[in-house]
Amino acid sequence: MKKEDTIEKLKRQIQLIDNLKYIIPGTQYREKEKLFIKWKRDTEILIEQIFEKDSRHIEEFKNIFGSTAPFMEK
Repeated sequence: MKKEDTIEKLKRQIQLIDNLKYIIPGTQYREKEKLFIKWKRDTEILIEQIFEKDSRHIEEFKNIFGSTAPFMEK
């Protein structure tokens, strides 16, 4: 993967999670959770493609984004 492509893909994931915070108030928690889980999975795969599957980068990502995002309130 080219450096420029990698940077663009990472920027896109950052933008997606940032946008997820502003999903229409009142949206069902489960719907937000589904979107977050998809974002997390896609981002983990991207990090694994950029670095190695067992790299510290993926471990740090998992530590930060455990099971739910901090902005996900019921």
